[in-house]
Amino acid sequence: MTGGGAGSVELLAFYWINTMLGNIKNALHGTYHTLNPKHLPRYMAEFEYRFNRSFQLEK
Repeated sequence: MTGGGAGSVELLAFYWINTMLGNIKNALHGTYHTLNPKHLPRYMAEFEYRFNRSFQLEK
């Protein structure tokens, strides 16, 4: 997907892509002081696990 400018924020796909990228950045910066490219798949797996479980909240 490519695009930019003011029109791109009107597309729902771009909204969710930007939301997910922002969430990933905040989670990584808030959890780890340094990021090692060697361990990046592990960081992403942890984020994916937490994200997937956030929709399975049981009361």
